Amino acid sequence: MEPLLTYRSVEVSFNGRAVTHDVSFTLHAGEILGIVGESGSGKSTLLKCIYRVLQPSAGAVYLDGRSLEACSFRESAKRVAVLAQHNFYNFDFTVQD
Repeated sequence: MEPLLTYRSVEVSFNGRAVTHDVSFTLHAGEILGIVGESGSGKSTLLKCIYRVLQPSAGAVYLDGRSLEACSFRESAKRVAVLAQHNFYNFDFTVQD
C-alpha cells in the first residue's frame, strides 16, 4: 500500500539553527499520528512543511509517494487541508452578525 505521507530525514533551520533534526515517519490511509512535545519543540514547524508554508532545509516530504517539491501548489492543496490555530484576518462584522 502506497503511503499517504512520508517524512524522510526532515530538518528545518532558521538562521542556521536547526529546529527539527532528522524527522522520519510514514503515514498510511486510516492511520492517526500524534505529534507531541514541549512548546517550541518544532511540532507546528513540521506541520508547516506539509502545507508548504515552510520548506525543509534537509530531507523531503512526500505526499502520495511524490515529493512535495515535484507537486504544484494547486495539486498539493487539493490533497491537504489546514485550519490553522491562529489567523490574521480582521472581519468588519461580529460572529453574531
